[in-house]
Amino acid sequence: MKKILLCCACALLAACSGKRLPPGDVSYSPKNGGFSAAIPGSWRVLENNGGALASFFGPPNGPAPFSAMIAIYDYPKSRYASPQDYYNRATFDARVVAPLSKRKFGGRDLGFFSVAKAEKNIDSGESTLAREETVLVPSKDGFYALVYLCSDKSFQDNEPVFLNLAASFAEH
Repeated sequence: MKKILLCCACALLAACSGKRLPPGDVSYSPKNGGFSAAIPGSWRVLENNGGALASFFGPPNGPAPFSAMIAIYDYPKSRYASPQDYYNRATFDARVVAPLSKRKFGGRDLGFFSVAKAEKNIDSGESTLAREETVLVPSKDGFYALVYLCSDKSFQDNEPVFLNLAASFAEH
């Protein structure tokens, strides 16, 4: 009976917390606890890889397993003078660039832009178009850059994962 009451109490607390994750998503927080964000539980994560605090790779199934990447970077004020400075550098060699604009994520107006770049496949030498979307989230010491990178072919299939992560992102 105590187990049943405990399970009911946990379910009630989860329902009342106000933060419901889409089915299959988990709330991810790195070992240092600096932030949290929702990500599908089936996606792989690497911490402190290539300058990113965390990089997520997925989906695990489909025609190109683990070919989409979402990376979270932390940029202190000393690294970039402003989000506009970051945008200018990030779009320098892009083929197609959308202007830096404001967009709503989780009820917050955040900086957003997208680019398209030609990338060469290491194995085949074939050039493909890669798309990238970036959301800039203000932080205590600068800003976070949430970056979604995927081939043009499967970009739309995985974009909802990125949009959900950006909406759920919280600094701690």
